Amino acid sequence: PVGSAVEVRVRRTLPQDTPSSSGATSRDVMVRTTRRLGSGEALTPPAPQRQDAGVGLTLRRDEGGGGFRVRRVQIEGPAWRSGAVKVGDSILQVGGTEITGWGMDKVLLMLNGGPGSGVDLVVQQAAPSDASPFHIRLSRVAGAPTVAESRAGVGLTHQ
Repeated sequence: PVGSAVEVRVRRTLPQDTPSSSGATSRDVMVRTTRRLGSGEALTPPAPQRQDAGVGLTLRRDEGGGGFRVRRVQIEGPAWRSGAVKVGDSILQVGGTEITGWGMDKVLLMLNGGPGSGVDLVVQQAAPSDASPFHIRLSRVAGAPTVAESRAGVGLTHQ
């Protein structure tokens, strides 16, 4: 109504890896605005906030294989704490899906997510060269986004 405060209930679908004690696949979010709507104005729900929790890696496209190579490991980030992922390693799979040939934006969307959610990786160690790829599950934490390294060497997050 024109000139009234409004309350809107928005249904959001939960990511597949979000734990839910009730087994629900969505949740209701209550949004309240005290802004008064003018004549002919429509109410739209707020845009979802960017989720900047990640595993603390800086990646760069591997020119040779079309995959993604670890350029930096953030100190105190989930990958660093695991002790398993090192600079020079290649990320082969994210969430059980091979990522060779993917765009960086898509890889970053898969690696970053809600704080506390898990992400499965298959990693190929840089050394020794005959090492077999290994699987690791990391929990995302806020303040440790996975980012792309630009040509200038500065980390850029997915917007």
